[in-house]
Amino acid sequence: MLNADGIHRRVLDEVLDDHASLKLLVSERDELNQILHRMRT
Repeated sequence: MLNADGIHRRVLDEVLDDHASLKLLVSERDELNQILHRMRT
């Protein structure tokens, strides 16, 4: 079972995969996910 962070990351990956022009490395996706998480609080 995924927690909220895992769900948000999964959605982020889906969005990035759907937009081929947004090519990010795994480390960049991790960093973006952390930034988005901090913005929500």
